[in-house]
Amino acid sequence: MLKMRKNLLNLEVVSSLYFTLYGIFLHFNPESIDHSKIKILYFLTPMFFAYFIYSLTRSFKSYKTVSLSHDHLSLDRNTIDMSEIEFVKIDIIYAFESIGWIRKVEVYYKYIDGKYCYFSGFYKLNLNYKELTDLYKENHKITIEKSS
Repeated sequence: MLKMRKNLLNLEVVSSLYFTLYGIFLHFNPESIDHSKIKILYFLTPMFFAYFIYSLTRSFKSYKTVSLSHDHLSLDRNTIDMSEIEFVKIDIIYAFESIGWIRKVEVYYKYIDGKYCYFSGFYKLNLNYKELTDLYKENHKITIEKSS
């Protein structure tokens, strides 16, 4: 059974917050600015702030715990029977595959009645990619893929 637990530290939120605060620091400390790059600073700081707000709200909207077995998909406290689902696709996006560092997980699933759902987030998995593909290779409703 695949179990995914949401990471508490979201790298996109932290990095966008850092660059936003750095841009604000440079705005109030003009002696630290390389004046040839001032236009880039004033363009990128609002962009990083907007991305910070976007990634922060997306972080709170994703599920905290997800589990997948051959007979059900569980999203926090909601359990969906596999007889109600046409397929489940899990994309694992690695930052460094050699050390098992997963950057992001995207989950797509479609109900038999045609409703299509998607969510993504930063999760810790209890199995690596090889173990997952071996576990679900007989199940034609579940697809596990990876990206590096």
